[in-house]
Amino acid sequence: PELLPERRSEEATGTSPPCHRSNNPPFTPIVCPSITSLALTRRSILFALWDGEEKGMLGSKHWGANPTVSPQDVVLAFNADMIGRLRGNTVHVFGTRTACGLRRWASESNRFTDLLLNFSWEMKPNSDQFSFVERRIPTLMVHTGLHDDWHRPSDDVDTINLEGSSAIARLLFAMVVQAANQPERFVFRSESRSEGLADQKRLEKSVPPRSPRLGVAWKAADGGRAGVCLSHVTPGSAADRAGLLIGDRLLAVAGEEVAEESRLGVTIWAASSPTAVVVERASGEILSVPVELDGTPLRYGFSWREDKGEPGSVVLVEIVPYSAADLAGLKVGDRIYRVAGRGFGNGDELAQLLASAASPVPLLVERSGQLRTLLVLAPSMP
Repeated sequence: PELLPERRSEEATGTSPPCHRSNNPPFTPIVCPSITSLALTRRSILFALWDGEEKGMLGSKHWGANPTVSPQDVVLAFNADMIGRLRGNTVHVFGTRTACGLRRWASESNRFTDLLLNFSWEMKPNSDQFSFVERRIPTLMVHTGLHDDWHRPSDDVDTINLEGSSAIARLLFAMVVQAANQPERFVFRSESRSEGLADQKRLEKSVPPRSPRLGVAWKAADGGRAGVCLSHVTPGSAADRAGLLIGDRLLAVAGEEVAEESRLGVTIWAASSPTAVVVERASGEILSVPVELDGTPLRYGFSWREDKGEPGSVVLVEIVPYSAADLAGLKVGDRIYRVAGRGFGNGDELAQLLASAASPVPLLVERSGQLRTLLVLAPSMP
C-alpha cells in the first residue's frame, strides 16, 4: 500500500477490507471511489488487503514488522471483516475499548445510517485488527457475524446483502473521513488488553428493582370518571398500612389531581413523605388519607454507572417503572452524553445538571450506536 497522492502528512488512518468473498465485492466499489474523490483530508488514508489471515494473520503481521509508514503515525486502524451478510440490521463492532471515547465517536459517525451497532469488548487474536492492537494502535473492526457458508463454495456473490453492505460502507466511509480530519489523536488504552465480555456484563448489569413507594395497581375509573380505580393493594405496603382499599377511586396524590393516568406513577415517585392521598370509597365518601411512602423521592427514576473507557458518559443500569424516565422511553443500557445540550465529565457533574435542569429535560442518548434526543417531563421536587 502507498500513501494517497497529495495527502502525505505525519499521520495516517488505515482501513483494511479483508479477502473473504462475502466482503470484498460490496466494499471496494462503494467506498474507494468515494474516498479518492474527496477534497484533501488532514491525514493520509491507507488501504491494505491482508493475505494469510487464516494462517495466523501473516499479512498484517508482516506489515507491522515491515511498515510502509511508521506505526507511531497511524492514528486509527479499521478492519472490515465479513461485512456482506447484514442480518437484523445489526453490525458487530469490536475495539472501541482501545481508545477512550471510541464508542461515542463511532455512534456519531453512524448518524448517516440506521444501523444498529452491537459494541463488544471481546478482543480475540482471530482477525487482522489484533496485529494493530499488539502494536498499541487504536483499532475498530466491523463484522456482520459468521454464517453456514463461511469458507465454503456456497459463499458466493448472490448471498451478499447488497443494501446492507452499502449501509456498512457508508458507516465506514464516515468513520474513516472523520478520523482523517479530526485534530486530536486517539490514545491507546492499555486496559483494553485485559478487558473482556465479563467486564462488559458487570458494567452493564442492571440493578435489582426497588420496592414501590405506594404499593398499588390501578385501572381507569368506570364511566370516564376522574381519577383511577385501585385494582390491587400490596400487603404490607404504604397503601396497605394507610388503609387504602381495592375499589377506592384515587383522586389526588400530594396535592395533584389524577388527571392523566400515565403520569400518576411519576407523581408518586416524586412525592415527599408523608403525603396526602385523596380517595373516594365505594360508599361515595371522600377521604384525605395521610400516607407514609416507602423509599426516597425520585425526579427522574434512573440510575447509572460510569465507564472509565467512555469518559463524559454514563450507562443506565436502572429505569424505575412508571417514572419520568420510563415514560420518556429510556431503557437499561442506554448511554447519556448530554443534558439540555451540556456535557459532563463524571457522574457528580451529571447529577448537578439533572438537578438544575428545567423540565422538559432533553437528554442526548445513545442506544445500540444510534443517537437520539429524549425529552423527560421531570416533575418539580418538594
